[in-house]
Amino acid sequence: MPEHTVITHKQVTNPGNTSRSHTLFSWTRSWLKYHTRYCIEKNRYFIYPYYSFSTGTHSARAQAHYQTVLQMAIEGPLRLPDTPAQAVCYDAFFENKALYDALGLTEETCCLDISGLRTPLEGQRFVLSTRSLPYKIVRSFGRMLRPVEMNVIENVPGNAIFLYDRLSPALHIRNARSDSFLYHYRINDMLSVMRGYGPGRLVRDAFSRLIGKITRN
Repeated sequence: MPEHTVITHKQVTNPGNTSRSHTLFSWTRSWLKYHTRYCIEKNRYFIYPYYSFSTGTHSARAQAHYQTVLQMAIEGPLRLPDTPAQAVCYDAFFENKALYDALGLTEETCCLDISGLRTPLEGQRFVLSTRSLPYKIVRSFGRMLRPVEMNVIENVPGNAIFLYDRLSPALHIRNARSDSFLYHYRINDMLSVMRGYGPGRLVRDAFSRLIGKITRN
């Protein structure tokens, strides 16, 4: 396993880490954090089929907002990949590892941060991110396709995803695109979730998150 991957694991899963990063130890009631930590340390992958065998939901009350489509019509044996090269592989930060080949870079030279969850960033020279960073932009891509990594793989033109060279400081820091929220959340999906969530609970939780941010700052 590359050395920088081990460093990433320590930064992500160390409960003493006080940075505002996306940490496994922030999941207070999840068994998955132990499974994810095991996969990171052992360089293993958890396989999900394209067609679901469960609805994919477990919540305190019955709801259908996050259900997945069940496999009903397709028959035959379940075919699973034998090696990571036969599958679509994502790392612990939900980054598609096919992006390294698409950029002509490696894990040792490029940090993938399209999801914006790597805080702090690792030590590689190049960073692929949707965030505004103080480095020179080497290449840029649009954000028209889903999943988001397809914009890089298909070389979609635009200014929403950036490949930065961290050895070269930026003369001007570009502002982040303001349409990322609408890209990730469709309006009809948001309205459906709000109806099920309830306006009172929505306002209460939003206020609680705001207070938490103010307190941390």
